[in-house]
Amino acid sequence: MAVNSINVTMPVPGSSGGRMLRIRNARIEDMRRIQVLYTEIYGHKYPIPLIFDRAIMRAAIESPDYFWVVSELDGRIIGSLIYVVDARQRISKALGAVVSKTFRGLNLGNTMMQLVLNAIMKRNLVDMIYATTRTVTTAPQH
Repeated sequence: MAVNSINVTMPVPGSSGGRMLRIRNARIEDMRRIQVLYTEIYGHKYPIPLIFDRAIMRAAIESPDYFWVVSELDGRIIGSLIYVVDARQRISKALGAVVSKTFRGLNLGNTMMQLVLNAIMKRNLVDMIYATTRTVTTAPQH
């Protein structure tokens, strides 16, 4: 199992129908579905090439220096979050958090962030973690 492995299945928050949500590492075969999610929220205006440049995205998903997690429900990617870890400098950055409009208010962003934080801290990979935010549209503010 990879050092940055995340794989958690849990009931959909606030759901009584028994639907299960899976938070796991992003895979190469998820690339297009991840891009669709970011497009849903930001259009084609997301400024980080990591999201829309397939070569950069593939390298990050395959890299041991990244924790790229997705939330998946019924085969659909509904959330995504990226952490990059610089083990040499013992620092990590969280970026690119996004949750589908339909699933906002369920604490998915926080849950993904906490799972990765726990994994990073458990492995004593860094001394400092910070997050960046971008507000290229008003959508994430609502």
